[in-house]
Amino acid sequence: MTKKKLAYIILIIAATAAAGYFLWWYVYLPLAARTRAPAGSLLESILSKRVDLDNRGEIFENEGYKDNYFVAYVTGVGVSAEKIDIEIDLGHSGDTHATEKKTVSVQCPPDKTTIASSGFDTLTQGITLLDEVEVDDVIWTYCLDDFCSEIGKECILMKSE
Repeated sequence: MTKKKLAYIILIIAATAAAGYFLWWYVYLPLAARTRAPAGSLLESILSKRVDLDNRGEIFENEGYKDNYFVAYVTGVGVSAEKIDIEIDLGHSGDTHATEKKTVSVQCPPDKTTIASSGFDTLTQGITLLDEVEVDDVIWTYCLDDFCSEIGKECILMKSE
């Protein structure tokens, strides 16, 4: 095989990989958001990349916790009846990454609760979060009160792998 043919083969492989990446992130995921998630839902926002996590701490400080979404790492389960320990990601502030630990009551309605794989390519909806949640999972949800002692409204659980 000549160097020219080898260069063409490598170019074709690179172009195919780039096209696949583009199609996955800019065509498939936004399309999946429209077809698999209710309009206006947190899941739809995540899938269509309209979620801003960088300034959660600032938003909580200015607007309060109630009715604001967040992402958190599950640090404890079975703490007490219907409660879990979480570490809320507050985003970046300069060079530091801020988090806040809380024990929260889970009020996730099964019809608005989803388990997602890490790439959001597999979704299982209609689950009971407390039956599925484990330490090291990630949860996307809303604070239901001013202290964020209750979470719910809509819940998306990303299982740790």
